[in-house]
Amino acid sequence: MNGYIILNSVNRVPPFEKGKTEKGFRDSIILEELIQLVEASPNTPAICSIAIVTGDELLRSAVTVRLNEKNNVYIFQDIEELKGLINTLASKVDELYIQKIQKRATEYFYKKNENKSLYVRKKIGDMVRQQFTNKLEEIPESASERENGTWYISPPNFVRKEGQCITWSSLISVEAKAYIYTNEDISPYSTVQFSQAGLSASITPLLPVPKKLFPTLLETFVAGSPSPYTPAGIGMSGLIQPSSIYSNLTKKVIKKGRTVFEVIWSFSISSEGRFTRSKINEIKYLHSIWE
Repeated sequence: MNGYIILNSVNRVPPFEKGKTEKGFRDSIILEELIQLVEASPNTPAICSIAIVTGDELLRSAVTVRLNEKNNVYIFQDIEELKGLINTLASKVDELYIQKIQKRATEYFYKKNENKSLYVRKKIGDMVRQQFTNKLEEIPESASERENGTWYISPPNFVRKEGQCITWSSLISVEAKAYIYTNEDISPYSTVQFSQAGLSASITPLLPVPKKLFPTLLETFVAGSPSPYTPAGIGMSGLIQPSSIYSNLTKKVIKKGRTVFEVIWSFSISSEGRFTRSKINEIKYLHSIWE
């Protein structure tokens, strides 16, 4: 096994990462231990099923290559996908039947450029924005602004079957970037001018300066009270606009993340195999992750 790991390390074969980093040795040990577990276990799915959950794309790729012929091994990206398998097994519904239905259910819930998909017809995107505006605007500590990006919709996971009604869980993941406004391109001791209606003064902002601090900074400047942000110009009054300081600021990404929601939905299967009586049962906020 050691020789196999060394060879993969030299050739940068997953789970080893290409480049000069040494990432991959720990994942390789996990992979080899997993291979041994699978080889020592029964191959029949009805007797033994093995699930691997990992968010590491390289490790998932390596596991897929080594175990792609095993029909009782499941590789999942997160716990939510694992729940779908557990629910399938616990409901005693034929797994192959659910897998067959799941392929149709995926496109039924959402298909790109398809206005008849459930996601579009029920305006689920708008529902998420309306119900969870605060979650879509949350920012991590030290950030001053957030920008949401691409919305991703995962394939549905089976939840339960009651008669002809099948319930599913679909995850919606919203990519986001968190920013801070800084004046890192100018000296910490340089001054920025404020002026309006004949009034003028200067301040020396500290580094970095979040955009959300400007109202406090200006209030302090106008009131004339001591502040570390206003070492100059104390005692001035009047309406001050920070137009000049904005022009000197740089918008910098400090974190990237995603906010995840879960949509619980269902449909019934007619005797002809058509999906009918579809509905949205619930939309839940799961978590936000910043990296």
